Amino acid sequence: MRRHYILGTTASGKTSASISLAEMVNAPVVVLDRIQCFQELWTVSSRPQDSELGATKRFYLDDREISHGNLGVEDAYTKLVNIVDKLSNYHSFVILEGGSVSLCRLIVERAELCRGSTVEIRWNNPDDPAYVQKIRERVVQMMEPRVDRRSIVDELKYAWDYKEQRDFITSICGFDGILSWCDDNNFHIEDVDFECLPLSAIGEITDRVAESHRKYARTQFEMLNIMEQAMIATGVKVVR
Repeated sequence: MRRHYILGTTASGKTSASISLAEMVNAPVVVLDRIQCFQELWTVSSRPQDSELGATKRFYLDDREISHGNLGVEDAYTKLVNIVDKLSNYHSFVILEGGSVSLCRLIVERAELCRGSTVEIRWNNPDDPAYVQKIRERVVQMMEPRVDRRSIVDELKYAWDYKEQRDFITSICGFDGILSWCDDNNFHIEDVDFECLPLSAIGEITDRVAESHRKYARTQFEMLNIMEQAMIATGVKVVR
């Protein structure tokens, strides 16, 4: 079975690219993201709505609840191998899309899912002002509640009720920015209400979340530079 990777930084268009390719070649998409496994964390993980997927099939590494806690990278890799193996019985082509730093590193280290594959890397320099603005625009959308999903703040409030999982919740990119603002301004997350906060405070929270994503994008950018060379060394063909 041929494997094609679509990797990139946050807000680089990986999801839309994978959906377009999946429609074109009638192939399933396996998501290389450990947070998108949680349907309760739809907004913070930028998990696409079912309505965005069209007729494509999308496979997540697990179907988890917050009460289950974080999906460890070793478990995630094992689940990934099993999913790809099962799909190979029905498909000659599979798309692997995502930007999980820890999982992508393990894929390269183990190499078994690299050999004979192709990879498309969507580069975005985290210091590029246009890209930084793109990240902020995405965060603004996350801050707004919709009929089909919570806002990122309401999602965090919901998750925060799982007291035994707060270390995990605090580690999630985006949530960490909101919580740092709360700490600096003597707020409990339960008391954050956008209808009562001044616009300046909402802007500050938005900036914190956007900066959290930009920092993670830098980590992804550095990882992708290393990963590209490592994947080439294992026989992966880079598609420009």
